Amino acid sequence: MLLLNVLAAPPARAEVATIEAPPSLGVAGMSQLERLPILDGRAQALGASSHARDGGNSDSDPYLERDAAGRFVLMEAEGPGAVTRVWMTGQSTRGTGDTARYGNIAFFFDGESVPRIDVPVADFFRGDQAAFPAPLCGDYHVSSGGNYCDLRIPFAKSMRVTTTGAPGYYDIGYETYPADTRVHSFNPKDPRTLTDLDEAAQLWSRAGDDPGILPPGTVHSGHTSIPAGGRTALLHISHAGTIRAVRIALDRHDDATMRSVRLRARWDGQAMPAVDAPLADLFASGAGERSPATGLLVGYSPARHEGYLYFPMPFSSSADVELVNPTRQPVVATWTVEEAPVTYRSAGLFHATFRDEPQTTVGRDFTLLDASGAGKVVGVWYTQTGQSVADFTTFMEGDERVYVDGSRSPALYGTGTEDFFSGGYYYTSLFALPDHGATTKEQVGPLHAQTAQYRLMLSDPWEFRDGIHAGIEHAAGNGQVTANRSVVFWYAGQDIDRRIRQTAAIDVPSAGYSGVGTDVTLTAFFEGDHDGNLSPPLDWLVPGSFPPPPGTDPMGESMTEIGRTHRVGATIRFTVTLDPANDGAILRRLLDQGTFGQRAEVLVDGKPAGIWLTPSANPNKRWAESDFALPASLTRGKCRVLIELHVLPPVDPPSGAPTGWTDFRYVALS
Repeated sequence: MLLLNVLAAPPARAEVATIEAPPSLGVAGMSQLERLPILDGRAQALGASSHARDGGNSDSDPYLERDAAGRFVLMEAEGPGAVTRVWMTGQSTRGTGDTARYGNIAFFFDGESVPRIDVPVADFFRGDQAAFPAPLCGDYHVSSGGNYCDLRIPFAKSMRVTTTGAPGYYDIGYETYPADTRVHSFNPKDPRTLTDLDEAAQLWSRAGDDPGILPPGTVHSGHTSIPAGGRTALLHISHAGTIRAVRIALDRHDDATMRSVRLRARWDGQAMPAVDAPLADLFASGAGERSPATGLLVGYSPARHEGYLYFPMPFSSSADVELVNPTRQPVVATWTVEEAPVTYRSAGLFHATFRDEPQTTVGRDFTLLDASGAGKVVGVWYTQTGQSVADFTTFMEGDERVYVDGSRSPALYGTGTEDFFSGGYYYTSLFALPDHGATTKEQVGPLHAQTAQYRLMLSDPWEFRDGIHAGIEHAAGNGQVTANRSVVFWYAGQDIDRRIRQTAAIDVPSAGYSGVGTDVTLTAFFEGDHDGNLSPPLDWLVPGSFPPPPGTDPMGESMTEIGRTHRVGATIRFTVTLDPANDGAILRRLLDQGTFGQRAEVLVDGKPAGIWLTPSANPNKRWAESDFALPASLTRGKCRVLIELHVLPPVDPPSGAPTGWTDFRYVALS
């Protein structure tokens, strides 16, 4: 029996507002969550972390270089962009998040010699600074062993992040934009910046309640019985609109029921549901009903037995929402779905993609999301069951690896499962914060444990224009068979014009390429899921995967290519074909990242397009692909453009490190 109680909002459709601008690239964007569904298309999501460069499990200590003052450089970027997340944990045998040994953290903006931000690492994370307030930032006491600062720190021309003490475990997320993107650099003393930070902190502090991201409108609610093995439609909407809230409580909330009853939602007559996940996973509640999950946009209250979603969910013509009950007993749901008097000019469709892998595959990452086209990832829920001895949950040693737009190099490469969710040391306790938390950590047998955790990417979404593959290791080196479940919250682009495709490929050397250099042949591996490493047979005894013996490739994952190395001062020229309807383009280079800090000035048809920096250096896994955004102002309407690269010297290269520029192939995406 379906009882539907509808409370009408103001009926005049003429009063419906239209949202069309993407979020601000600066601090203000953190409070503009009503714009979350809008795909910008300019941001390239990247990361700089202490992950083991050989693909093993020693995920602490690596850094880029030491600068002239002896500081440790953790992250470096050229062009406009924004630091979007900073995470660290301590390095000690006691297993705490104490970062005192790291000294001061400094942010150098736009080539300035004096850092605008220069504070003790502990102060940066504590959450009591006006420029780094709670709950946007917090230390290991509130984040279960991890220290985090999830706020946007934009820069107009360049960024360099350093510490005075040797770093241990760290992960810095950042974005870069085309050179013609206007960005105002972060000023921690600017009144407007402090006001924006305060507004964001106040918004995040409303986590657990309706944050009011979108204005209220029509309310659909009911007390509905879903038969055993059946399904029940909750509502059908036949006009353009936006769902602003979903709240569901079941009369049976045992583990099995919560992990079985599913919410499904379809937008605009889709054959396949965009939202299709069990309620326990959808609402980040853990194995079933455990401790509270109080995310700003998703969560669960055990006290009310109620889960909620506050993601904006726009649709162009229709929306269908239903509950599915595969169990052998009927279940009664008390539910509310709220519309907002809002439409979007061009927005992605909200998805909650559920994956369940009862037995992961040794040697291969667990896939969180594999999607084509354009889109934006804004959250991840993840639960994992694996071997555990005396609360030593080594299955959490797995690193996330995220590949964007078809690149063979991970744009983001983390240091461990709990690190990805901004905790540390297998979590010191359960916790729930506005954008991350751990809701379950429990023994499920004498030798097995289960963890559950969530993270919302409100300051650091992963945008993509030609697909994304996001995965995570199950234990170090994918060496342990685990049982994994996940939900990824994301927006899928509808506008086909936002997709990019390969329109040119230039081999080095070739007839269409000129540049004086030395021809080389390289056989090597990429970093990531196909790095040639061998997984350990007993992960809880052996710490991580290990590289194959020199000159061998038992996994068949090495690659041999012919290319060229260029000295500082060299000039390289080639022409690439573009789609004239492009909105900017991406130039992708296959390179040898055994060469340190490769930099080049880029010109498009003789006009400056920015500095192409590949900051990483890895003598172990030498293959890499690096992307450079060509500004739309230099490419729009053109079928082909001339690319010139002027090789620049690196900044503060380590003594004896190889420098210059390496290239084996260029690809244009437009």
